[in-house]
Formats: sequence, structure tokens, C-alpha cells
Amino acid sequence: MKLRLLFYFLFCLPLTKPAIADDPPRLTAQGFAITSVQHGEPGEFPPVRLRAEAPARIASLVVRQGEFEADLATTPDRSLFPLFGLDSRPLQSYDITLDFSPYINQRLTADGEYLFLVTLTDREDRRSTATLEIAVGEPEIPPEPAAGEAFGRELEASDAVLRRIGAGPVQAAGISGLTWVTVEAIDVTIRVRPARSGLTLRELPAGIWPELTDTVALAGAVAATDPVEFVDLPTANRGAAGRVLVLSDAAGHTVFRITGSATAVSEKGTTVELVGRVRR
Repeated sequence: MKLRLLFYFLFCLPLTKPAIADDPPRLTAQGFAITSVQHGEPGEFPPVRLRAEAPARIASLVVRQGEFEADLATTPDRSLFPLFGLDSRPLQSYDITLDFSPYINQRLTADGEYLFLVTLTDREDRRSTATLEIAVGEPEIPPEPAAGEAFGRELEASDAVLRRIGAGPVQAAGISGLTWVTVEAIDVTIRVRPARSGLTLRELPAGIWPELTDTVALAGAVAATDPVEFVDLPTANRGAAGRVLVLSDAAGHTVFRITGSATAVSEKGTTVELVGRVRR
């Protein structure tokens, strides 16, 4: 009888394990809506927790914010773990909870809006992505120009990310008004266009970005550049990094400097991702 039960247990075990691992990885906000902006004061930001679940085990957990980028699952730098509420490397874990407040309180000390991009990959090379929008302190309201003073103000800067999975809609945070189609599959070149009528698109020289610090400089660069119907961007292996795009409408101009681009193939289609900085 015992031998029969042991045989039954060994026979059923390999049947149940793959069924569990069939579930894709998932990122879930804890205690807040992931689409909402989280607010807090500098140095006193409340917990911002994101749960990462991977029934097939975690292979990669990449966090990006501005110029910061780290794979918490594989990095040898253990000093990064406390910044996200971790005690150790989460490689091969089934689920962990990240807390972004230590990173925010130690590194994002200036008032402003910031963006985190989190990408979770399991051992089956399936991905889940999430975007967290953070607002530190009170938004700065630029003063009105004095009488007789030339109109101009310092541009407000923030992070931005755009993502499209297969033929689905472009998902964006920090910027809106862009859409694209893929026109070349090898380096995943996308053709970027304005997403609605009333918007015009321009591409500026990459070297002009440091000069675009106020509305006068941006307006001058726009006036000297003809609008275009579309812009082609190769996106594989950071191919679009350094490109500078401007969207304009009756409300003003928004300039987007792409700092990175990436692609990934999944059963839902090719995922294309653009990250960068916005000034407006």
C-alpha cells in the first residue's frame, strides 16, 4: 500500500508543477492604483510597494529611473538592495515586494516629477512591465514676467516612457501624442507620427539638447526647423538613444530626448520601449 501511494505521489508531482509555472510574471501595486501619481515630501516619502510574482522564478528584475538602471536579480552591488527594501538578490525567487521609498528619500531630494520603469522577466523569458509616477514636494509655479520683460521661463523637466506591445495601443507616461508602426523588423525600426490632429512633429539635432533650457530657446529651435510627417527610429539595442523630437500644438512645445530604447519578443508580439527626458 505504501509503495502504491509513493508511486502515485511521484507520478502526479511532475504533472502539477508545469501547470503552476504556466502563469506569467506579474507586477502588482500594493495599496494604491498603479496608474495614479504618488505624492510625498522630500526625505519623508511614504512607502511605495510593488509586488513581483514569477511562478517560473525570477530571472531578471530591472529598475530604471532617469540615468539609473540596475538588474536587482543579478547585480553584484549589494548596496542597491536596501534602496528597494530588499535584503538579498531576488534571483530565482517566486515573489518579492519592492519598496521604492528608500531610493526616493535618498536620491530624489529635489521637488519634481519622476518616473520608475520596472521590468520583470521569468526563466521562461516572459516579461511584465510597470511604470510608477512619483511627485516629490510641491510643483513649482513659474512667476509671471514683469512688465516690459521678454517672455520666457525655465522649462520643466520630467522622465517619460512609451511602450507598445504588438499591435496594441501606445502606453505612455510623462508624455502623450505619439504613436508608431514598425517598418523594418531586423533592427525594429518604428515610424513615429503624431497621434492626433492638431499636433506637429519635428526632429532637432541631438547636440541642441543642452541649449533647450527655457521657452525662448525652445521656440527658436522650433521656428528654425520644418515639421515632418514622421520620424523613423531604429529601436533595438538602444538604437534610438540621443534622438530629440518635438511635439507642438496650440498650447506650446514639448521636447523629448530619447535616452534608451529596447525591444523584446513575446507571444503577444514585439514590445518596443522608449525612455527619456521631457522638457516643456
